[in-house]
Amino acid sequence: SPESILKEIQALRFKVGDKVEANAAEGGWKVGTIVELMYRSEFMPPGFVAPYQIKLEDGTLIYAPADDNACVREAPSTAA
Repeated sequence: SPESILKEIQALRFKVGDKVEANAAEGGWKVGTIVELMYRSEFMPPGFVAPYQIKLEDGTLIYAPADDNACVREAPSTAA
């Protein structure tokens, strides 16, 4: 239902535009920006929705399969 989707979105730790580090598996942790919430692709298993689509600094689009620190975490602050 639309209400349950809204609750799922509100429960996410990050919002569109947030800087994060994504665990790119073989590439290790990569800095990127959240570009979409509740991302779905035709290549995903039926019923699967990724909490985040992330655009890495090199322009590559990936997704985080779960909203946890093993997949995606806050990017370190660059402020001094």
